[in-house]
Amino acid sequence: MAFKVGATAAVGIHQVETAIDDGDVGRAQQGAKRRGIDLSQKVSESEQALRAQLASTPVTISEKDNESLTKVIDNLRAQSGLPLVVDPAAEAAAREANTVFTFSFENRITAEQALNLITKMAGEKVTWTVRHDAVLITTKEKARNKPVIYNHDVQDL
Repeated sequence: MAFKVGATAAVGIHQVETAIDDGDVGRAQQGAKRRGIDLSQKVSESEQALRAQLASTPVTISEKDNESLTKVIDNLRAQSGLPLVVDPAAEAAAREANTVFTFSFENRITAEQALNLITKMAGEKVTWTVRHDAVLITTKEKARNKPVIYNHDVQDL
């Protein structure tokens, strides 16, 4: 049984209609997958393994009146054994937001969930990403790899 899907597209002032059968739908879906960004090809195997570890490593962690993002992440690193690195810019952003970490994750959660909760507590500028086979806690601006523009006065040259 053939499944018919009608597609209508406006071309200039004329209207074009096409009928698509099952085979065409499958080929169109496969073509869309090929044209889209397949991140599995862009992410190294070691990075995929680290992300899998983040999603599967259980942790129980608690902090009371801790003002240092670095110390909180150090405790998480000690418990999980994962390579966690805090960018000084993230520490500065957490301090600017006047963050005091007080929490207790007594029920086991994954290291990824803990990172998400901790970075959310640290303020809206702080996030984490996987870079160079390590988990980097940094600012959103640095995580996006946006270039920083510096204007230099060159009129006297």
